[in-house]
Amino acid sequence: MNPRLEALFALKNETHEETWTNIYTEGEIFEITAGDHRGVRILIVKTEFDERFGHAVHVSVKGSLMTPGGSVLDAIPHLPFRPDALEATPMHKVGQLRTIPDDWKGMYQDWQSDVEDGEAGLFILPVDEIISDILARLPVF
Repeated sequence: MNPRLEALFALKNETHEETWTNIYTEGEIFEITAGDHRGVRILIVKTEFDERFGHAVHVSVKGSLMTPGGSVLDAIPHLPFRPDALEATPMHKVGQLRTIPDDWKGMYQDWQSDVEDGEAGLFILPVDEIISDILARLPVF
């Protein structure tokens, strides 16, 4: 790799590690405050540091989500994000759970397996944009 690029990537990784503080806590509940998904809730189910990606915030999405075919989903059990993607999401904290439901763990394990195979990572876009993208890709029945 070009030495200049190596230096930039190294600086980016070092800066990311030094400056990012985990502002999300497992069990926190946030509500989306704008757009098509206003009122949908985001539950922080896990925060961790991954050597490949850095800090990760894993969420469950709870609320009425309309598919293109007119069906309603009531949840997306697991989505993995970079913290800055959550910071860019129009949302505010509405509560805290002491006990987190475990309905997300199966999808989390699938994600971990996909990461090991080099087929998965972390979302970098705001949560509301990712929800819209997922819903747009669902088949119309």
